[in-house]
Amino acid sequence: PAAHVPLPHPSVSRQHAVIQHRDSGGVWLMDLGSTHGTTINKKACPSRTYVALPPGAMVRLGSGSRLVTLLGPPDEAGGGGGGGA
Repeated sequence: PAAHVPLPHPSVSRQHAVIQHRDSGGVWLMDLGSTHGTTINKKACPSRTYVALPPGAMVRLGSGSRLVTLLGPPDEAGGGGGGGA
């Protein structure tokens, strides 16, 4: 099922990013080529590439002051930071 969450800020595009929960249990984010970009844990997210979101990841869309944090149990690898897919 899809869920659309509007974030009214001038730096957030109408279709800014996709967050996807997969059957494997992983959560992934893809910036959809937004004008002002997306960061994960203060690192730029590449455009149009799925990036893993580990528990505790902080996501910023555009230059807004709102942060979204992914909550969940720690990943088994003990890593973090989200690598490319």
